[in-house]
Amino acid sequence: MEHAVVYLRQRKGETTESLLSSADIYLSNVKNNYLIKDIIFDSFMDRSQLDNFINTITKGFDVLIVDHYFEDEFDLNMINEISRIENFRIKYFIRYG
Repeated sequence: MEHAVVYLRQRKGETTESLLSSADIYLSNVKNNYLIKDIIFDSFMDRSQLDNFINTITKGFDVLIVDHYFEDEFDLNMINEISRIENFRIKYFIRYG
């Protein structure tokens, strides 16, 4: 089973309670196919936890599972380049609900 890091970001207008509720369902689906090594949460329009993850990447995972598409071109290019250098894949598994 592949090892995964999951990155979840709160949507515009989404309450913390709603995020956590939908994250429970989302993560239970992810656990069917991956061994989750870490979960990263960011608020809407914040990427501080993603930045922290990028600055402290450790080996030991195969895929970064993201619940949204990167709208910012800089973020998209940065995460793609880091995944190439650090040898992990990015999988978009959009969270609904």
